[in-house]
Amino acid sequence: MRQQDALQAFASWVDAGLVEAEWAEPLTLSLRLTGARALALGSRTDGSNVELLGWSLGAPAEFLSFCRELSAGTGAHGVQERPVVGLGKICWASTLGRGGATVLFAFYDRDAEASNLRPIADMAQKCVVARAKYETSGAPTH
Repeated sequence: MRQQDALQAFASWVDAGLVEAEWAEPLTLSLRLTGARALALGSRTDGSNVELLGWSLGAPAEFLSFCRELSAGTGAHGVQERPVVGLGKICWASTLGRGGATVLFAFYDRDAEASNLRPIADMAQKCVVARAKYETSGAPTH
């Protein structure tokens, strides 16, 4: 993971969390860090299915559809992976925080290493929680 790429992506996550920006920018900037073809961000509150909050630019519809289908079974924390015939490899990192879990889905069209997915998922989770706190506190976010 190149330090400059990581700093730019992490700064984008923080900005999106604090100013209610779309999640597409940090997800798109995080592609290079994860080596994935596409990323999607989901959130689960108290046992519900995962709601997709955003995805990287150019994310294939088949990948997003699969993320929605897979969301019912993403309760385990840590990095998981599953090959999908005709699509590639889908990995996801689920992190638990106050009020629920955040899931970062990644689509790899080749056998790529998903080791950099976890730090991005951890950052995403912190930013989703920060946004929720600001929204519930009534604090201005722009």
